[in-house]
Amino acid sequence: MRKIIVGFSLIILLVIGLMGNVSAANATVTLTAKPEEVSKGSKVEISVNLSNVKTTKGAGAFMGTIVYEDKESLKFEKIESQNGWSSAFTYNEDNGKIVINKGSDVTKSETMFKIIFTVTDKAKQNLVVTLKDMTFSEGIEDIEIPDSNIRLTVKGEKPKPENNEVIPGGSNNQNTNGTGNSNQEDNVAPGKLPQTGISDIFVVVGIVGAIIIAVILFTRIRVTNFK
Repeated sequence: MRKIIVGFSLIILLVIGLMGNVSAANATVTLTAKPEEVSKGSKVEISVNLSNVKTTKGAGAFMGTIVYEDKESLKFEKIESQNGWSSAFTYNEDNGKIVINKGSDVTKSETMFKIIFTVTDKAKQNLVVTLKDMTFSEGIEDIEIPDSNIRLTVKGEKPKPENNEVIPGGSNNQNTNGTGNSNQEDNVAPGKLPQTGISDIFVVVGIVGAIIIAVILFTRIRVTNFK
C-alpha cells in the first residue's frame, strides 16, 4: 500500500510540473503617435509599446511587419530602438519586415522602438500605420500578437468618410502600394524567431504519457499484491 501511495505521489507531482509549462503565453503591442494631428512637412514619431507580458521567462525577441500609406503621404526616415532593445536590428524597407531583440528577457511594459516618418505635401487625411504579423519569442515558444494600428489626422484636410475604409495590412485582402504590402520575397534572414525549449504539443504528450504510465503501474501493483 505504501508503494502505491509513493508511486502516485511522484506521478502527480510530475503531471503538475508539466502542466505548469502549458499556461498560455501572451503579450500586447500598441502604437502611439507624437503628435497624432500632423502637419504637412512635419515629422511624426510612432512608438511601439509592449505591455501585458505573460510568459514563463519573458520576451526577448520581436518580429513584425510595418505597413503604412503609400510614399506620397508618408516618407520613412528611420527606426530608433528604445530601453535597451538592440540598435543592431534588421529592417527591410521594401517589405516592412523588422526583427529586433534584447539582451535580457522583458517582463514589464516598455517602448521597444520608434518609427519616424515625414508627412509629405501630398499627404491624405486619416493616414493609418499598422504593425502586423507580430511574433514574440520567449525561448520556449513563439507568441503571436494581434495587429495594432494608429490613425494620424492631417491638419487642413477634410476628413474622408469612414464607411468601407481600408486599413493597410488589415484583413480586407486588398493590395496597396505602401511599404509592408510589397509582393517581393522577404529579405530578412530570420523566418522564425529562435527557440530554445520544447513546444506545447510535447508537453501535452508528456502529460498523457505520464497518465498512461500511472495506470499501468497501478494495475501491476494491484496484480502483485493479489498474488
